[in-house]
Amino acid sequence: LVESFLQKISQTSQYGKILTTTTTITTTSSATAGDASKETTAITTSTTTIRYILLHPSEYCEDLLEQPHAVCFVGGTLRPFGHVMSELVGASDPQLIEQACEADRYFETNENVDDQPAIRKGRLTCFSCSHVVSSETNVFMQAIGNVQSVKLDLRHNNRSKPTVCHALGTMLLQVCQKIPNGVVVFLPSYKYERELITFWQQQDDGYLWNRLNSIKDVYREPKSSSDVQQTLEDYSKSAAAVTGTGSGALLFSVIGGKLSEGINFSNELGRGIIIIGLPYADITDPILQ
Repeated sequence: LVESFLQKISQTSQYGKILTTTTTITTTSSATAGDASKETTAITTSTTTIRYILLHPSEYCEDLLEQPHAVCFVGGTLRPFGHVMSELVGASDPQLIEQACEADRYFETNENVDDQPAIRKGRLTCFSCSHVVSSETNVFMQAIGNVQSVKLDLRHNNRSKPTVCHALGTMLLQVCQKIPNGVVVFLPSYKYERELITFWQQQDDGYLWNRLNSIKDVYREPKSSSDVQQTLEDYSKSAAAVTGTGSGALLFSVIGGKLSEGINFSNELGRGIIIIGLPYADITDPILQ
């Protein structure tokens, strides 16, 4: 890891930047000494992270696109094709980018995409199809805007407030008590996932976090890709092992992360799906700036 970081910082600033961020979390703990009244103490912890932010991935994709006879990209979020191609080739191949944009226009204007799901433009072939789940399938959906008189304002400048974090934990606790088997929670970023869980673990001596673990087996999206399969297997076993209300497993995942694409949370693996916020970019984020 250290060697890789040193290699990155030896490059010019054209390809990437070093970013230092500090996250501050304030929690409270309560204590009672003898006959004394209950006292509440605020605890503030700060964590500093050093990151290398890649600005131009096309620099690393050059060999990948030139050496093989053909390259196949498969995924659920490859559109618009024009944007993907511009990230992969940069300004070195404007013709390929234009061909990708032509493919986008074709799929946007073609109503019967399943009749001809593939189109070839020059040396680029694009494939797109409709969703595997029929639009006629009935799904119960509910938007939760308030929890115990606290508005769930999940915009970037509000979502880390203690009142919002506590309200989210309370909401999850109530939902997990009602929904059996597996419940999957999708969060907008890894950073916010860490903030929320750290808050629940520390607030009131970990009351919310301990209660969640007492109701369901709790799993978190692993940092390493090599641990994804084992995490899924453990979660699946816990979710399917019991059928009673208030039992099963709870899985925390990130939108666009390792567990949010290409995985079918069917039947008891996904009796409840909770999306907390949306992964909109924060215009004040130093990474974007």
